[in-house]
Amino acid sequence: MRLRLLSVAAAAVMSTATVNAAGQQGPVIDAGKPVIIGQSLTVRSKILNELVPVEVYLPPGYAASQARYPVLIAFMTRLPVVAGIVDGLSGHTIPPMIAVSVSIDPSMYSLEVDERSPISGRAPAVLRFLQEELVPWIDARYRTRPLRIGFGSSSSAIFAIYALFSAPDLFRSAIAAGPMFAEFDYARVSAILEAALARRAANAAVLFYTQGDQPELTSDLRSFEAMLKRHAASGRGALRWAFDPEPGENHGSLAQKTLHDGLRTLFSDWAQLSERMADEGIGAIKAHKARLAAFFGYDIGLGRAAYAPVRARLTREKRYDLLVELLKLASEDRPDDYYSYLSLAIAHQQAGQLREAAAAYETAIVKARATESKETQARVLPRLQAALDAVRGKQ
Repeated sequence: MRLRLLSVAAAAVMSTATVNAAGQQGPVIDAGKPVIIGQSLTVRSKILNELVPVEVYLPPGYAASQARYPVLIAFMTRLPVVAGIVDGLSGHTIPPMIAVSVSIDPSMYSLEVDERSPISGRAPAVLRFLQEELVPWIDARYRTRPLRIGFGSSSSAIFAIYALFSAPDLFRSAIAAGPMFAEFDYARVSAILEAALARRAANAAVLFYTQGDQPELTSDLRSFEAMLKRHAASGRGALRWAFDPEPGENHGSLAQKTLHDGLRTLFSDWAQLSERMADEGIGAIKAHKARLAAFFGYDIGLGRAAYAPVRARLTREKRYDLLVELLKLASEDRPDDYYSYLSLAIAHQQAGQLREAAAAYETAIVKARATESKETQARVLPRLQAALDAVRGKQ
């Protein structure tokens, strides 16, 4: 089943039809097409003994490429919210990724049994479901990278933390919106988390968590941070964490803000290079990329916008030979992106390397034809061809 949203054009038709019923016939308006944001599927779980609804968002261009993508797995947050944030940040702020929303009873995420709910305290079973059923299903069905991010809010935020601590090969990062320690016996829950953290292999990982305007969490979150600091002091401090109080956000709005800010934090070094890299040279950028690859578990490269500060400085200082090397590096990060080769072609022109510029324009045209939509091609291809013809005319 595909998840759909009513298009703006279709909504306009409804409004116009109402006006026309009371007056004269108005202009004909295109009824529009449904906006497809993902698919609704079901995974049969033997471990949980139930059918688990799962919603999946695939990044734009997924079907036309052979690229592989990181995976965000969200607990207790529906796909329209998750997909909107991921889609809005993709490309410049975070790498494009697959987003999966899992729908199970919130009580099942709890780490301790609650007498009010007979299915509570099933966090270990849910973790097994992820490890043995859901993630293998995702990896078999979609083109994935070995980078998974767990996202939870409220009680499932505690579960996201528990999963990060307990299964270092499952999640590289957890984003936890307002972990609701206040609803549980903090001493018991924190003991479970601390034991899991103590057993955890020293894999690099990041935890981002928030509070919002929920003063009842203040004491528990302070104790939780003290536990993280004890772990770091023990010498097994491969876990990094960031706490954002997120003032002004309530329990209802905190999930959206936390996911947005957590993803930005996790990929901040991927999205931005400092201008000083222009002084340190291409070798320093390559070393930076190698560190990112080691942390994220694959050759993640850098975001398109990451090169912008260094590129601007090298252009301003007319250091065109270095600029060419920089943009060759950028094209390696996105070998199917026509824009990378367009930028490289312009740099070759600025360096007076017309033959190399023509070759880069030709590659940009090939990539645009292979990967871009018909609408984008109609806008881009004439410009690329005109630029190529201009360079050839100067050779």
